[in-house]
Amino acid sequence: MKHLAEYMYKDVEVTTDDGQVFKGTVESWDCSVTNKEEYGIDETSFDVRRGGTSVTLYESEIKNIKEL
Repeated sequence: MKHLAEYMYKDVEVTTDDGQVFKGTVESWDCSVTNKEEYGIDETSFDVRRGGTSVTLYESEIKNIKEL
């Protein structure tokens, strides 16, 4: 899989490990949570926006990303 930053401002279809599919434009990358002690997460994420809503997806939950 490409580095998440390579999808910036591109239209994508993202499938998560639990089978959810999100289509939209990647609008931000590296909303990293780097305080594992406090948040339990230390990984990269990105936001996919479609219309007036967006979803934050962490790298570990992404099964597949396809550019549209």
